[in-house]
Amino acid sequence: MVKTGTLATIAEELDFGAYLFLSKGELEGGGASNPSLLADTFEAFLGALYMDQGLAAAEEFLHKILLSRAPQILEKQLNSDYKSKLQEIVQTFSRVAPTYRVTKTEGPDHAKTFWVAVVIDGVEKETGKGQNRKLSRMQQPKRLRRWVNYDTIFKSQITELNVQ
Repeated sequence: MVKTGTLATIAEELDFGAYLFLSKGELEGGGASNPSLLADTFEAFLGALYMDQGLAAAEEFLHKILLSRAPQILEKQLNSDYKSKLQEIVQTFSRVAPTYRVTKTEGPDHAKTFWVAVVIDGVEKETGKGQNRKLSRMQQPKRLRRWVNYDTIFKSQITELNVQ
């Protein structure tokens, strides 16, 4: 749930960029709307809120501003970031995060194709193919939907967050 894009969007909605003291060059370069800077600002604000007003105030802010969006955020992440979602799910039943192993390469160096297997608890579950290792790794979690019931896990995460 907590990703640069999510935090930057919230910081932008709260107009945090307007309160930043930036150099002239940073301002001219669009620093007040830089997603990374906005996400960092959100985190800094949350830390300052905690230090100034305590845990209860920080929790209230998080529930109102971030957790109220949990269903939409999680649904978007479920559909756009399979690799992270797979890691979260695997870690609910295993202490070992999934690993990735190149099982085959083919083609000349400038146009190589990679086959990369995802390994869960020491067992190869699925292999993805792509023009680079990253693309290959992103393939398997999409395919793994057939052996992991994403919908059930997704609903249980929402229930655990106690968000309607």
